Amino acid sequence: MQYAMLFDDNASNFTKIYCSCGRIVNIDRKSCSVKRKLHKTIECAVCRNLRIGRELDLLDEHYSVPEQSVYD
Repeated sequence: MQYAMLFDDNASNFTKIYCSCGRIVNIDRKSCSVKRKLHKTIECAVCRNLRIGRELDLLDEHYSVPEQSVYD
């Protein structure tokens, strides 16, 4: 069952990473190896969420239609 691996606290399933923010976090070995093969940065959940938020804000700013004033 694939879900059992996600909730298994077996230390062999996880590796510790040092994030650029200074956090040391446990990350799944399989996802870590996939990210390394894709040459992606490996980051903690907090940094990942902040990065995604910034990217979404940039996309929203780029694709949003400027609002016109009622008085124009």
